[in-house]
Amino acid sequence: MSPTLGRIVYFHPHYPGEGVFASDRGPHGAIITAVEGEDRISLRSFPPSDGLPTIHRGIPLIQPGQPKPAGESYAEWPPKVAE
Repeated sequence: MSPTLGRIVYFHPHYPGEGVFASDRGPHGAIITAVEGEDRISLRSFPPSDGLPTIHRGIPLIQPGQPKPAGESYAEWPPKVAE
């Protein structure tokens, strides 16, 4: 599926200092704000804990069935979009 502006994705941030993915606590809802190619996007995420939006650039967009990157933040399509 090709990314386009305004589409909703799940964002899985990685916090290197903690050595864990924040997605262990659930993904963040996010909106695509720029397309940097078929597999990289910029997005604005909305963390469930405080809800303050944050901007992230150059994030890999993982397609259904692709392996998740180790030690790197990534985005993926929500299940309903991927089906």
